[in-house]
Amino acid sequence: KGYQDAKVTVPKREQDNRSGAVDVELGVTLGSKYLVRSVREQVFVEGAEKAEEVGVVYPNKPYSKLFLQDFTQGIKTNYYHQGHPDVTVETKQLGTSVEAGATLVDLLATVKTGPKVRIGKVGFRGEERTKPSLMARRVKIHEGNLLDPTLAEEGRFRLAELGIFDSVKLRYEPDDEHTRDVTYDVHEGKTIDINL
Repeated sequence: KGYQDAKVTVPKREQDNRSGAVDVELGVTLGSKYLVRSVREQVFVEGAEKAEEVGVVYPNKPYSKLFLQDFTQGIKTNYYHQGHPDVTVETKQLGTSVEAGATLVDLLATVKTGPKVRIGKVGFRGEERTKPSLMARRVKIHEGNLLDPTLAEEGRFRLAELGIFDSVKLRYEPDDEHTRDVTYDVHEGKTIDINL
């Protein structure tokens, strides 16, 4: 909720020695509410020594670890869709100010895109009875496409949904800096023969 300085105290604690029941009174001091006033985003594209500034957003949302996690993951997902599986995002505070009882936080998000990567081969290992053509239809990624880790992970999930594998693992094998093979390692479950 944005209360970074909240403190909890225990002014009263009573224990019944016979039953073991404990009666606790908690005191909560919220302190100032922290809000994210602005986030300035700067992007270093692959090989660039100088950042190109993308812009500033004004979220006006409570400042918390959860906000930072969601905001950072949102940036990463956007770059994943553009074929940058190695993107990193670092955030830091630029400053704070107090207005109307709230502490307003200004942040800097530094994005390093890493290389743009395409999919080399899409392969499957460990299947014995399952047809590779069925598996390929389930993963929905193809050679030559931009490598989006979220789509590759969705393919892993769709293979697991078939219900015929005990495990489905995903791994990447680099061909070169801009090409990676995507391999799904599966372990098929045991079949049961029923005679009626």
